[in-house]
Amino acid sequence: LVIQQLGDGERIMYLGDIYVTAYELVNDGDTVMAIVSQGGKLGGLTSGAASSDRLVIPGAQWIAEDGQTTIAAGTIGRVRLTGVNNPRTVS
Repeated sequence: LVIQQLGDGERIMYLGDIYVTAYELVNDGDTVMAIVSQGGKLGGLTSGAASSDRLVIPGAQWIAEDGQTTIAAGTIGRVRLTGVNNPRTVS
């Protein structure tokens, strides 16, 4: 888990795992997308209906439990934040 303090006191998490409710059926390893029309609920790139109100969350992917290939809609799933494409990461 890596949290970075921004200049104005705000903090962002960009590396680690979080648990969230899947809005729709998602595939293991799929890129996480926020669905704007659903209040930012989380879905996947290859699942659900294509629409213009989906925003990619860079460096975030769905991780299914061992032996599973999907996370069912309405269930708690794990999202891995890889830190990749984080514009505030300092090398």
